[in-house]
Amino acid sequence: MRHLAVLSSQIQPGSPRMQLLPAGDFVTVDGRKLRLNADDAAHVLADHALRKNPLVLDYEHATLYAGKNGQPAPAAGWFRALDFVPSGPDAGLYATDVELTARAREMVTAEPPEYRYVSAVVELAMIDAQVGAVRKLHHAGLTNTPAVDGMRAVAALSAQLEIPTVPLIEKLIAALALDASATEDAVVEAVVALKQSGDAATTELAALKAGTTTPDLSKFVPIAAFCDLQKDFAALKARTDGAETDALIAAAIDAGKPIAAATETWLRDLAKSQGVAALKTHLAAMPVIAALKGSQTGGRKPSGTGATEPDADQIALCKQMGITVESFKKAAAAA
Repeated sequence: MRHLAVLSSQIQPGSPRMQLLPAGDFVTVDGRKLRLNADDAAHVLADHALRKNPLVLDYEHATLYAGKNGQPAPAAGWFRALDFVPSGPDAGLYATDVELTARAREMVTAEPPEYRYVSAVVELAMIDAQVGAVRKLHHAGLTNTPAVDGMRAVAALSAQLEIPTVPLIEKLIAALALDASATEDAVVEAVVALKQSGDAATTELAALKAGTTTPDLSKFVPIAAFCDLQKDFAALKARTDGAETDALIAAAIDAGKPIAAATETWLRDLAKSQGVAALKTHLAAMPVIAALKGSQTGGRKPSGTGATEPDADQIALCKQMGITVESFKKAAAAA
């Protein structure tokens, strides 16, 4: 996006040349960075070469604002040619073959002069957020309010750096999340669509408050019904998880995993607090003890009397259950 800038330099009375801009990089008093190198000047000169009419030199940039304020914008002079000096003490962009009106000549040659500076209105191509390259010259004007004063070859940026509508468009593009290259028509279309959407929402809200309309129940449900549905779902999930927990624990006991009453209570609490998946993980890691699989005698009472010595699996079971071997032998003898 291009920007307009108004830049000023001191008038040299009686000279057919007026320096409009310095060459190279320069900074204005308000900190803005501008550039006019040989490539930039080539753009300016090529654009100017396409013009047939001379460029106007007015008073206080009246040409720039005449379309808005309806005030006259009389010429102080005209110039047809431009010249660029790339280096040296007089480096810069010059208006040549300058013709001042009689009134303007009196103003700039008076002692002291009524007008001291010439101000150029140029178009900038923003290289980045900080630097603007001069690419086109629109016109120039006499002024007494430059932003930089002093040495002759220094241009100054006046308070009218940017046309107000330019940054506004940029802000709208950002606010509407449009592509940076969006045109003004696209911005207007997006704003209209946003307003229509807001108007529709406002109308619907007003109707709901007034009780003249009811919500579409195919899209909405009462909050009480939704809460009841949540409760029913929670209860169903609890029953399902409980049944799965029962099945998992029963299968683990049948497989010979050491699950005493206290262990079973802990496993059920685990399933409730951390879920069935955590229970499955814990059961998978538990060891299998062969002595716990079914009956050691196939359902028949052992022959003879008295306690028998426990085998290795039974000893391991005693350790897992926290009972002594002697207690196990007594219990076996009494069975």
